[in-house]
Amino acid sequence: MTVKRAAWGVALLGAAACSSATGDTTADGAESGGMETVTSTSGADASTGGPGGSSSGEGVDGGSSDDTGPAPVGDIPGALDRDEDPVVVLGAQLGALREVDAGDVVAFARVDGGWSQVPVQVDERAVKDFCEVYGENSGLWNPSGAPPCGTDGALTSLVYTDSNTFTGPDPQPQLDDDDEVVFMAQDAGDRVGPWAEPEGVVAGSGVELELADGDDRAYIYLFERDGKALQPSAGRRYVEYAFALADGIDYDTNYDLYGFNCGGDAPNCNPSMTEDSTVQTASYTSHFAARWVGDELTITTEGAPGVDILDIRQGRFGPDTCARHVLTYSTSRGAYVANKNGPVRAIRSVIGANSGPLTMRTHRFYEQREDIVTNLRVHALGVGIMAVFDYSPEAIGMTYFNDLNPQGLLIDGVPDEVDESGVAEWEMVTGDQGTLVMTGTVDTSLNTESARFFWADDVEPDFLQCDTSQTLDAPDASAYGTSGTWFEGALPNTDPRSTSDHLMFSKVVYVQAPNLPMDDAMRLVEHAREPIAAFARAMGDRGTGESCGDGICGDGESCTFDCAPVDGSCGDTICETPETSTTCPEDCPGGKESPTACGDTVCDPALENQLLCTQDCWPAAAGPLNCIDNACESLYQACADEDECVALVVCVAPCLQGGGEAEACLATCSDTVAASPMNAEVADGLLACGTKAGCL
Repeated sequence: MTVKRAAWGVALLGAAACSSATGDTTADGAESGGMETVTSTSGADASTGGPGGSSSGEGVDGGSSDDTGPAPVGDIPGALDRDEDPVVVLGAQLGALREVDAGDVVAFARVDGGWSQVPVQVDERAVKDFCEVYGENSGLWNPSGAPPCGTDGALTSLVYTDSNTFTGPDPQPQLDDDDEVVFMAQDAGDRVGPWAEPEGVVAGSGVELELADGDDRAYIYLFERDGKALQPSAGRRYVEYAFALADGIDYDTNYDLYGFNCGGDAPNCNPSMTEDSTVQTASYTSHFAARWVGDELTITTEGAPGVDILDIRQGRFGPDTCARHVLTYSTSRGAYVANKNGPVRAIRSVIGANSGPLTMRTHRFYEQREDIVTNLRVHALGVGIMAVFDYSPEAIGMTYFNDLNPQGLLIDGVPDEVDESGVAEWEMVTGDQGTLVMTGTVDTSLNTESARFFWADDVEPDFLQCDTSQTLDAPDASAYGTSGTWFEGALPNTDPRSTSDHLMFSKVVYVQAPNLPMDDAMRLVEHAREPIAAFARAMGDRGTGESCGDGICGDGESCTFDCAPVDGSCGDTICETPETSTTCPEDCPGGKESPTACGDTVCDPALENQLLCTQDCWPAAAGPLNCIDNACESLYQACADEDECVALVVCVAPCLQGGGEAEACLATCSDTVAASPMNAEVADGLLACGTKAGCL
């Protein structure tokens, strides 16, 4: 499979993927804390283990040279200037600790000749069928039996596990090859010379991790804990994620996996499945109002005034249509893959965006940064796709910079002369309110020539803001510094059920103090582009590991990094996204025979309907419907997502073709087809558009 990387940043995965940026666990290393409704969201309360505090009953001092035996000699000083960055190591790299219970991994650093326990997190992952993620055994599937996952049990991929979602726990509770161990680079220390193990660990279980950042080195030591006295969190937390569904929704029993259709450009779009979820660290607070709706970002670093600079994290087809956007994504089919609250990072992973039930976004929150990965998995689109940050009036006075516009663009609601000719390699938004520094990648097999930078700064913009919700803090009517990436024009199929093409966006967002100098911003961009490499060595045989990480598997060498590299390629044993069971069955086992494909003359009701695949499901109407699709594509796609809307079109279209009046035909069909007012409105709009275009 050929993968092209567009100009938006560089690959975030480090050598052998041992410094990839993903993961999930809790403060005690167990899988918990995800889905229960949380009413208290104070992340700074020491009694709840919030930032700046410690969890009650957690953390045992790992000891110093006084309580681990004689002070070692020969320690090699180590330090990295990477306070903002995590280090993530796959279980496949940690031979001596593989098969240890995931909750029993603890971490230590060597500081001033003594052991200091530091927070570590084991994030379990597993290859799962997408129907599992959508709760195939939950009892929440609709009576017709059509699965909201849309895969008919035929597709698997690697996802974060969560016993509080339908995804469920990792079937293997021990540290296995695709699990991730994560800690912060700032917690690394010196390399030990002759040494005694810290108290509370299993003798001989130690693994040394050498961290490399250019010529700089630092070290972390992982062990299996002996008993439960030591806590993986070491009594500290860098992030607090409080996931809370609103309006009495219980995910297990009454969450609407199917949702309903907002209707795109209809008068309102009020998601029924809302949240009041927060992420809090010492540097920022974020808020989510629905599955895809992130509507607050407050910078809380020293010197920042603590104002919400974000209107909304917007994803949509383009500026001229509101057929699909984050509110409609949150209202249609969808589920939570995982919600994890760990001491090192929090993870929020969601799936389902209208007619892309496999489209998925994963957020990874750290103390001073957030990583966002979006996998677009959807049928061919006659329109493009864009991902932008739309800032709030509180951001007025900040200045936006990128490599295309290094002179800076003042966010003030007044239109600017802007270079939008390419995709920004990096971005910075800075002012008295604080600073965001951003960079990322586009990982795709598609032609990326249509990708470009998008900018709008206009208090009264001439394009749609999709501000149609009366129940959420929806987008306001202005575009303050709205900026990001736009794939302009039609996009081909990226649905893994029927193609091997893929499109994956990754973005790193650093949160920093007000008025950050440009040199400091560029340092962070470079850090995101060159993740810290980590080389693992068993502590029991210090003499044989010195060449580990040189890329050469020598005779008798047991270095996994050199001898069994995990590099993200198909066949490396790890089912890393964007791989699935259809694109790489070697790494992603469990996929069944491919589901029925559009064009095979068989209409599979679990995957197709009369609008999604006219040639199989309604060939007699293919001509007029293709005409309507071309003339009214946003309304057509909005209707094709919803069975009720499709049923109305199936009823009304022949009536219109037979010479009936549109209003009378719709009234007759409304008596026989049960449909929500919103679906009826979309069907009416689609048929009116088709009639006006001469298709009917």
